[in-house]
Amino acid sequence: MGPTAGGTTTGGGFDLTAAAGTGNVALTGAVAGIDLLTVTSAAQTTFGATVSANNVAVTSTTARFTGNVTALTDDVVVTGNLVLLGDLTVTTGSLAND
Repeated sequence: MGPTAGGTTTGGGFDLTAAAGTGNVALTGAVAGIDLLTVTSAAQTTFGATVSANNVAVTSTTARFTGNVTALTDDVVVTGNLVLLGDLTVTTGSLAND
């Protein structure tokens, strides 16, 4: 089992980085107010609610999104398999090169 964060994370423009190697990363509550949200390694990454950050980068064998994922200013990048669980929206910001 890898890192798990519960509850709601909001606030002041800080970076959040998780590295679980062959373990799992689970963010179980809403995530907001983060500058860079990065998962550098995991077997499975699960966002259990909405995610809003300036930039979202996930490197995981499987990434599971259950709520809307928004990059306010830049990209949402997933390296690995992406599973969308439900009716949700993935939005990139104005600096994304889409």
